[in-house]
Amino acid sequence: QSALPEILKAPQSFYDETIETLERQAMLCYNQLIVIPGLKPVLPQGAMYMMVEIDTKLLKFESDVDFANKLLSEESVATLPGQVG
Repeated sequence: QSALPEILKAPQSFYDETIETLERQAMLCYNQLIVIPGLKPVLPQGAMYMMVEIDTKLLKFESDVDFANKLLSEESVATLPGQVG
């Protein structure tokens, strides 16, 4: 909290460049995922995460939890499955 006054003194260009970088990275992720059969990403609108619908039948996984567990164990990529219940 004590750093807040100094952070707010940053020039506008800092914020503009940060937003541009985040938007560019989001588009990069989206464009890489959209071409993979069975994955349907949702382009973030200001969020720092990306929701991706997974066609578990097409990709031959039991569930999104199964997909998340295998992605973690095989590729060391951590995700949060959206399964409810």
